[in-house]
Amino acid sequence: MSQFDLLPTKPDPPKPNPQPMDVGQQINNNNAPQKRTKLIGVYNYKGGVGKTTNIIHLGSQLNSLGVKTLLVDADPQCNLTTFWLPNAESAEEEELLTREDDLEERGVIIQDNLNPNASAHDMTSFRTDSSKPSIYEALGPAFFGNYSQLSAVSVHQIRPNLWLLPGNTRLVEFEQQLGLADAVLMQATVWLGAFRKIVQLSAEKVGAEIVLIDFGPSSGIINKVFVMSCDYVLPPSFADYFSLSSADGLLRSIFPVWFEWQRRIVNQQDRVVIPSDQEQYRFHKEPPRLLPFIVTAYKMYGKTVTKPSSAWILDLKNLLNSQLSTEVRQMLHPLAGEMVIPLVSHLGQLIQYSHASKLPFVEIPSAKWMADTLKVRGEEYWTLVKRGREHITCLCKLLIQLE
Repeated sequence: MSQFDLLPTKPDPPKPNPQPMDVGQQINNNNAPQKRTKLIGVYNYKGGVGKTTNIIHLGSQLNSLGVKTLLVDADPQCNLTTFWLPNAESAEEEELLTREDDLEERGVIIQDNLNPNASAHDMTSFRTDSSKPSIYEALGPAFFGNYSQLSAVSVHQIRPNLWLLPGNTRLVEFEQQLGLADAVLMQATVWLGAFRKIVQLSAEKVGAEIVLIDFGPSSGIINKVFVMSCDYVLPPSFADYFSLSSADGLLRSIFPVWFEWQRRIVNQQDRVVIPSDQEQYRFHKEPPRLLPFIVTAYKMYGKTVTKPSSAWILDLKNLLNSQLSTEVRQMLHPLAGEMVIPLVSHLGQLIQYSHASKLPFVEIPSAKWMADTLKVRGEEYWTLVKRGREHITCLCKLLIQLE
């Protein structure tokens, strides 16, 4: 049984079960040796499985535990950025140009009615603020020929122990150059190594122990370079058929191809003479370790995962115990003996409260606050919040233990 104590499974062969350390003691021990910064990419090439949501709440809870953490938005959609740094400028209210009674009747659409008391949000809050330095400006020198100017960027402090390197929709502009990496390896050295270098410099600037990196739902060249530049990959998933299918593709197709590509690039770099001023930008030699699949948005009945959700989670466990390639199997890095962790149930409801309050749900203070501020049945939904926070805290403590 996992220490998350959620999903009953058939007994597994005995596994090492290290005792969780006293995280608070380690965090507050100023004499403890300084650990290297851990780069953890939250990635799955399937969209809509909670990548950004997991980063928001892991980052918030690591902040609460006193762990200095840097969030990096490497997704051109920039959802992580707009959550933490919504555009502060408010647009003037615009009169709707078209009203329902002005529309020419074209037919009947069967649809659910909206709440008549609801009001639309300020649309400018969904846009990133272009005046803020972002990952695009940070990487610019590497791709525009001024790599000697690569340096730590001014990241935004959003909590006492939490910082953000914002994203930018223009990140996709670097795809063409990265796609030429195999053909023009000498010129590509800086392109390939710039992301890890920038993230490390920015993390060092604020003393971050953990970096959580948000990636978009793609298997393209930007994600391939950036994900393979990480130390660890934390893949989120849902308990459903489509998520299982994508997990199978990730383990059997995407990662094996990426590993082979990384090995080829590293071998080529080892055979050529790289200018001394570019040595620090060599591509990361080690493939990332794969942390457990973090399952969210499953259904609960009382204190037990429902039978349909349990079946999909068991299927994911079986997939990870199946005949994977040697490279992928060597990549697996269980936490507390687990490679699949049911983390947060009813994620959809919790996300709604999070977005409505502009707070990670782990920061919601009380049932009364939920009832007064969000106008929901506070005691009923407060149970979900407390349970989700407890499980996320447990995962954070396991991430802190990573070397």
